[in-house]
Amino acid sequence: MAKTSLEEINEFVLRKQHLTDDSKADNIVRIVRDINGLHATDPTTPYLSLFARTRNFAKEQLEEELYVKRTLGKIRCMRKTVYVLSKEMILLHILQRKSW
Repeated sequence: MAKTSLEEINEFVLRKQHLTDDSKADNIVRIVRDINGLHATDPTTPYLSLFARTRNFAKEQLEEELYVKRTLGKIRCMRKTVYVLSKEMILLHILQRKSW
């Protein structure tokens, strides 16, 4: 059985979260989907999260996706915490809540 080092595991997790230089992306909708949403109870948190995960983030990018294109939205999820999710993730969340 092959062994995996702690460094390899850390690199994998950081890459999955778009937190390494080579894994940063410019598509913020993709980032939101990949990391299963952005914590947004504090209004500045999603901006900081995207700033850390993109190459050239500008706050207008998030505002455009939220309020103009509406590909992302804010919703109360787990433990009444506000998250920014993709439109598809919001629909799944609503459908799951109805099945409870």
